[in-house]
Amino acid sequence: MQDTFVGEIDASSITIVWAMSDLGKNPRVLNKVQAEIRGCVGKKAKLDQDDLKNLKYSKMEVK
Repeated sequence: MQDTFVGEIDASSITIVWAMSDLGKNPRVLNKVQAEIRGCVGKKAKLDQDDLKNLKYSKMEVK
């Protein structure tokens, strides 16, 4: 059972690492993702759960 939970956590972190490294290789895409997040966050300190539905380009990059 523990292997199942650890495996799921590991897969999620690998996906995030892959997405970040892909963004590092593609500055044009990185700028688009940054602009989208900055536009969504505005003056807030961080993203809320409700903001995630507005991050369409960022979702496409992770997928």
